[in-house]
Amino acid sequence: MSSHYKNLSWYVHKVHLTLAVHLLGGDIVARQPLGLTVDMAKYIMTQKLKGNKRFPMVLMLEPTEMCNLTCTGCGKIRQAPEVLKMRLSAEECFAAVDECGAPAVSIAGGEPLVHPEIVDIVKGMLERKN
Repeated sequence: MSSHYKNLSWYVHKVHLTLAVHLLGGDIVARQPLGLTVDMAKYIMTQKLKGNKRFPMVLMLEPTEMCNLTCTGCGKIRQAPEVLKMRLSAEECFAAVDECGAPAVSIAGGEPLVHPEIVDIVKGMLERKN
């Protein structure tokens, strides 16, 4: 048996084992919703079957550098004003999501909630998922 199929078998076994433990009332506590775990496992298996050795798991999207906080360990607040004014449009965020193809998106940056289009960005990403 090739190593490709051994790895795939391991992923399937791990997903089935996790599901069985949850269904049987085991002590393992889910760190994320079961549906998300299944979706991630399907994505990994699909990538492995395609022969992809490297593929994105999470897109770290930074739609803005602006931040209204002054956290001690962070240097965002000390950046030049022209950098702090930079931001991606909703369309640029969608293009990044589509290009990356990762099954998960983490919206970070400065403080993403100060972005004027953040609601549209999140809604658009959720629509793309379905």
